[in-house]
Amino acid sequence: MKRASALCAVLLLLGSAVASGQPSAAQKLPQEVLVFAEVGNLVSFQQKMTDLLVQLDPDAMVDDLTEEMPEDVMKTLDPSTVDLQKPFHVVILEVAQSSEPVFVFTVTDPARYLDSLIPELDEEGEEDGIHVYFEAFGAGDEWGNPLAIGIVGNRAALGSDVEAVKKAVALMEAGALAAEPLFADADMGGMVRLRRLLDALDAQDQNPFDLVRRQMSMAMGMGMAMGGASGMDMQGMMETGLDGVEGLALQIDAAEGGFSLPEGSIEAWMRMQPVEGSGLAEYVAQMPRGSLDLLKYLPADAWMVGAGKQGDWGPILEWLAGAAERLGPAQPGMSSMA
Repeated sequence: MKRASALCAVLLLLGSAVASGQPSAAQKLPQEVLVFAEVGNLVSFQQKMTDLLVQLDPDAMVDDLTEEMPEDVMKTLDPSTVDLQKPFHVVILEVAQSSEPVFVFTVTDPARYLDSLIPELDEEGEEDGIHVYFEAFGAGDEWGNPLAIGIVGNRAALGSDVEAVKKAVALMEAGALAAEPLFADADMGGMVRLRRLLDALDAQDQNPFDLVRRQMSMAMGMGMAMGGASGMDMQGMMETGLDGVEGLALQIDAAEGGFSLPEGSIEAWMRMQPVEGSGLAEYVAQMPRGSLDLLKYLPADAWMVGAGKQGDWGPILEWLAGAAERLGPAQPGMSSMA
């Protein structure tokens, strides 16, 4: 497993840094939070994104999130009942048999917000203080989805899974999902506990890697053999690559990143925490510490910079050799990596 993931480690580490002594988002959030995404201020983010896209293309047509989200996501006909300048969060919690997101946002007046909900919502009652609705696909339609809304102070939690909303509300009441921005230095930020998320999806028979394998198997069963006249084992190559990506993902405890749009530029950062004792953790431990000196050599007219560090390439070369053996003898004109 350790060698199988080393190939993909380089690509990930080119754009990431090891979690430092400074508390990360994963450390600040409760363990039940598997995925957390944040936009600190939708109004300013919309303006920055619009300015950027118009600079790239003066004729660009930019969708306005501040006009669409109140009705489409927050389910209100009155935009004044929600505060789009306060943090908007998307949370996926560890809930049995569910991976549905919960949206957490600020309302200006809880009672007025509940009175302004879209007409497609029919209230079915309350469960432990959570308002439960049925959202019809159309007026008078008997088909639709459940929807739950819980409110703590002036913060609302909304989602299609009642148990997930209940858990979000409990965390909000305990102060574990604070209203303050978690990524204060970024316009948009996010965190994922990758290993635990994959374990949760696997328990629900929704492992994304297994789903891809099933699709490949179905394609082969229908006679859609890959490779054709080239003689290359395309399916074998894809399976080998998929195994490597899965092996890497299972060795990542948490990954997080931020995205900002300061005037005239785009900034992004990412860092990750490997699973303790994993091959990826050993690889990262070999990487040199400290800041790179690349920026001081950057030409004044350069518009983009990228940099990365690397560890021992030995496991990567071993993985490539093993992959070549798995795919069989080298084809004519192709050199063996073994």
